[in-house]
Parts: sequence; C-alpha cells; structure tokens
Amino acid sequence: MIAGALEIIRGVRGTLVHPLLLPGAQGPDLLGYIVIAYEDREDLFDILFVRGSRIEEYASLHRELRTLLSETAVTVALASCRMKCRVYLYALTRQLYNSFLSTFQCAPSLDVAVDGLSRKQVAALVTGTGCVNGILEVVRPALPFPSITLFRFHSPEELLERAALVREGRMLAYDVELNAVIAERSRSRTGDTPAGPAIAPGDTGGAPEGESLPRGGTAHAPDAGNAARPEGGTTGGEYTQPPDAQAPAAPPGEHQPAPPGAHAPTPGTVSSPPVNEKKARTPLAPDVQLLVAAFGQALEEFDRAGRDIFGSRVERNLPRIVDSVFPGNGSFSERVSSVAGALNVLGVFRTCVARATPLGKRSLRRAARDIVRDLYQNHQKLLYRCGVETEVRDCYRILAGERPGGAALL
Repeated sequence: MIAGALEIIRGVRGTLVHPLLLPGAQGPDLLGYIVIAYEDREDLFDILFVRGSRIEEYASLHRELRTLLSETAVTVALASCRMKCRVYLYALTRQLYNSFLSTFQCAPSLDVAVDGLSRKQVAALVTGTGCVNGILEVVRPALPFPSITLFRFHSPEELLERAALVREGRMLAYDVELNAVIAERSRSRTGDTPAGPAIAPGDTGGAPEGESLPRGGTAHAPDAGNAARPEGGTTGGEYTQPPDAQAPAAPPGEHQPAPPGAHAPTPGTVSSPPVNEKKARTPLAPDVQLLVAAFGQALEEFDRAGRDIFGSRVERNLPRIVDSVFPGNGSFSERVSSVAGALNVLGVFRTCVARATPLGKRSLRRAARDIVRDLYQNHQKLLYRCGVETEVRDCYRILAGERPGGAALL
C-alpha cells in the first residue's frame, strides 16, 4: 500500500490472526500499520496505526474517501463479517508513519485525477492550492489495495517539482500548517482537543525516510491462532550531509547528528565517515530489504522521468538494460535480493544517460542526478549501515559533472 513500507505479514486469514490482538505480539519498537481487507468489501479497508504494542489510531480507507474510526466501529465490522478478512502488517519509518497518519487527520487542499491533464494544467492546479509545507500523495490502482506514494514538501517550489513528475493516478496535496491552524481554531471554539496532523508544521515528519525500521521489524509467518513475534535487530551508525553542495538547507527544526567521535562538518561540504568506521559492515536482512525497496523506487522514478522527457518517443533502452542487468520475472524486489544487486541501479542510470538521444540527454541526466540526490538524502543512515554511501555519493557527483570523491566543482 505505502511505497517504502516493509511487509511483515501478508494476507493471513482473520480467523488465524485477530488484527486487534496482533500489536501485542509484536516488538515494543514496532512502528507501522495493519490493513484489514474484508472479503465482502473489496473497495474498503480498515487501517490500524500501530506504535509499539498498542494501536494509536483506527481509520477507514476507501478508493476516494478516508476517515478516522473508533475501536468499537472496527470491532463491530469484524464481528459482522465473522472474521472473513485478510490481515496485513507493515513496518514504516517514522517519517512515512507520520505522513500517512496525517493524511487521515488533515483535509486535502487538492484532490484531482491527473490522467489526461497536461503539465501546465497540473502546475496551475498545484499553484492554486497555495500549499507551503505539507504532504503530496499519489494514489494508483493496484491489487489487493491501492498503491500510495507519499512525498514531504517544504516549499511551493518543491511541491511543484514533485507534482510535475506525476503523470497518472490520483494526486492529493495536504497543507500541514493550514490544517494545524484550523485544528487550533476549532480547539479554541469548542474547548476540545481535536486531532491535529501527526506532522508538526515546523518539522519534517520525524526521522529521515531512510531511518532503520524499529527493532522487531521482521516476523515469522504466524502459526494457527497465534500472531507472529519478530526477531530482534540492531542499528548501525548514521551519516550526515547530503551530497548536493548546492541543495536547499534542511527545513527548520530538522537536525542530523554526526556519528560518534566525528567532527561537525562545515555547512555546504560533504564529510567522510570516521576512518575507524570504514571497515566492512554486514547489513541486517531488514536493511537489505529496505535498500532494495529504495533502489527499486528510484528505478521507477527514473523510468517515469524518461517517459516524461521523451513523451511518445519513449527510450527503449531502459527495459532492455533492466532485463539484462536484473534477469528474471516479477518485480524489482523479486529479482534483486542483495546489496550488490541493488547498486546495479546506479549503473543503469549512467548507461541510459550515455545512450540517450542528444535531444533529451541533458534532461535525463538532470533527472537521474536529482533522483540519486533524493535517494541519498532520504536514506542516508540506511546507505551508511549497508556500506554503500560512497558509491551513491560518487554516482551523484558523476551525474552532476563533478569529480567522484572530491570537492564540488563550482
């Protein structure tokens, strides 16, 4: 459902795993959501937001509508269907968790199907919302439930840039600051405490999107009548500073601490990890899955960017290159299961840029550069734990026309 989520339990029958009891069988640090897919209502799903071993919020998601629910409403629905449902459990990073929850707590400023709209029409609609700081959501049809991609934006320009890449599906824009103001005014009028957005107006929605999943982010398939209990895990160090020396500064309130023992990097420069931390690291299985998912998403964005650039003259190199580099059938995550395999995506970017026709090569190179930059900025700590932050940073420098491993060429 949410791009970037880690699937823990997939489609277990409700008669075997009770969704309301499932959080109690998970680790205390789990952050994610449960999907209840009712067999007699294919277009309506209940969402349970899980923090640790408790359910934080109950919600309902329809193809076009969504709302918060009470525990009683979910209990009645489960009893009415006699537990004829399928249960899914996903783990999320803090940023994705807060963003997804906020879409149920906020009213959208924009809700439009972009299929058939020109870029100019999309730009006019987005600009007309006046959104400054919030969430851009893209919903695409998929089975067994819709595919949702969430982006955080902190300026109208960033929103416009993200929206320009959306060519299909339903697009929604939420202004966090506006919804916070509305919630505050409602609170002052009634004296109640209505739920405001999970993301505060001044922050970025929590830790970076690449933050490791909480310990306990994996689980075995449940036995009959028993929910799965995840295995423990550990997290590694973290890496600071985005690769783009000219990239916008971090939003107010966002802070990325340097690794233990490291000196604070000078703003606008790219620091290197401490020498004693450059030894080979063995990433944990959940981190490898997250890394593969992140690179798979980057490959999808690159494909969409190529289609936007070349229009009807879509480059045919990419499918052939992808099939040759990642042999087999199925999705990217089904073809790739290792860190080295995921890194081949960077080679695909450079190869496609090199083979692109002169008319669109510069635009494709710029799109690839931005995608790699976003990959680095959103998944810094994950890349560091998997030991590939240098490769991603060097790929960005090559696409940006800089020296790999050196200072930026101004």
